[in-house]
Amino acid sequence: MKKLLVILILTTTLFGACSDDDEGTPPPEVNIDDIVMAILDTLPNLTGNFETYPLNSVADPNINGKAVFAERSDNYSYVIISLDGTPSGGSHPAHIHNGMAPGPGDIAISLQNVDGTTGISMTEVITDDAGANVSYGALTGFDGYINVHLSDAELETLVAQGNIGANAGIVPFTVSIENVGRAFDFFQSGIFNTPVGATAPGPVLPGSGDTYQFSFYAGPSVLPGTETKLSFLTMLVASNDLFLAPLGTGIDLYDVDGNPISGDITDQVFLWDAGTELNRAPGSDDQPGPGNMPPGSGTEESANIQLLDEVGGVIPVVTTDDADMEVTIDYPAVSDLVSVSIANDGVFFTVTIENLSAGTAVETPLSPGGYLVHTSDNPIFTNSEPERGNGIEQIAEDGDPSVFSDFLIANTGLTVPLSPGVWALHEDGVNALFDSGSPDRGEGLVAIAEDGDPAALAAALAANSDVISSAVINTPDGADAPGPIGPGGSYSFTVFAKPGYNLSFAIMFIQSNDWFYTFSQGGLPLFSNGSPINGDITNSVLLYDVGSEVDQFPGAGLDQAIRQSGADTGADDENNVLRRLNFNDTDPFEIPPINQVVRVTVTPIN
Repeated sequence: MKKLLVILILTTTLFGACSDDDEGTPPPEVNIDDIVMAILDTLPNLTGNFETYPLNSVADPNINGKAVFAERSDNYSYVIISLDGTPSGGSHPAHIHNGMAPGPGDIAISLQNVDGTTGISMTEVITDDAGANVSYGALTGFDGYINVHLSDAELETLVAQGNIGANAGIVPFTVSIENVGRAFDFFQSGIFNTPVGATAPGPVLPGSGDTYQFSFYAGPSVLPGTETKLSFLTMLVASNDLFLAPLGTGIDLYDVDGNPISGDITDQVFLWDAGTELNRAPGSDDQPGPGNMPPGSGTEESANIQLLDEVGGVIPVVTTDDADMEVTIDYPAVSDLVSVSIANDGVFFTVTIENLSAGTAVETPLSPGGYLVHTSDNPIFTNSEPERGNGIEQIAEDGDPSVFSDFLIANTGLTVPLSPGVWALHEDGVNALFDSGSPDRGEGLVAIAEDGDPAALAAALAANSDVISSAVINTPDGADAPGPIGPGGSYSFTVFAKPGYNLSFAIMFIQSNDWFYTFSQGGLPLFSNGSPINGDITNSVLLYDVGSEVDQFPGAGLDQAIRQSGADTGADDENNVLRRLNFNDTDPFEIPPINQVVRVTVTPIN
């Protein structure tokens, strides 16, 4: 049975008595603790035992307070709710629910409505709503929470909420793991501007025997379903805006059998007109050269980039003479101007560009240029469309790759998907997933770090008595099925913690052999000085090497999850201890900073 305890006079300690002497003087402020203690002083048959639970704001940040469970001498209870900030005249339904906030949980015990004017609700609790007796001990050990609603007509709107009993001090947190990386257009890129053996940038001159060389890493794919291709360009200096480059599709770096290409690839290089400057005869003074006009001095043209076809062993190029008459000049075939070859050492490629134009009808230097590894067609230009303002004009007119270099830098990087993983909640002092500086325990962390498979470690955590709760992280937000998350994707999950609890997690850096994102070995405390942490905690995220497989170049290794023939196919790592990756030591691998790939946020609910 429950009944409302009506207190006609709460004593002058609470509200005071008005008199002529007090007229015009505001009443003293009375805080919630004073109100609750004054109420307890008026209640009969109390043992002096009571428990207090905070009630946190929900819909209105100005409304909060507490609930007090006071023990009676008959082993039953009074439940007092005292809220600050409730609007005068309101009536707010209150209930004790089964389970943990934020719920949803069924109503177990209905309480008296909170009076909006006083902020008070007092209920004598002897039975639950099903009629079963509820002792003080059962109530203070109850697995439940209190909801206070806006009104009987608006029960869906909560004004206050808090865990009670067995759940006291437990706070639900939403944890979000976001992939904040970019889907980059290019995997590798750079400029070439210094002939082999030279000490300073410059052109490759005809007859000099000089060459340009550049090197890069590339596997057969960057992401599933992609194929890596090479593009590059260099100016034919004896022209106004002609350049050498492959077709827009680029040069496939792997053959149909998946083998890296090698040998002469000159037949995949073509001569192009940038369409940005009027063509003149080779050697005109508005072309690059000693004593010629400064860069950008040619006659501007607003045409499209155009492939120049070879006809009968030469490439006809329409030029304009000083009398503005069109004159067709035959340039040598590409194979008479240049030789381009490629060699590989596994996934490491080297390209050599040699000038062959000495003794031809158009002896011409080759200018510095740029290269890129890509997976889409027409990444830098499209035949019969205008130049895109990305630096091709500056190379094609003046042999200057600086603008193109800026463009490449801005669009080159490693696209990193993140794999499914696990989370675990445990007490401070427990290393739930690993011990840094020691070999892996063989519980399944290797399967996450190598192959993005969380099943084994999830089972081990579920059986670990030092782990309070745990689960897999495997279904992206908004998805219906498990899978990895690419740039823009996220995972989220809820944990229930109290002071002294730490959170650990592990998800794979998929463009690696055996790396994973995590917190330090002891996990992350979810409370600081007794208060729940809140916000972006990415600065606590670390990148670890599990020490099970030899590291290959990220995004290119053939034994990495995206490119491997099967799970667990890489060579064993001689250094088999778990270790934090130091970015200074791994710079040759070009690993993106942690906060450019992943963001982890923790948000306490209520």
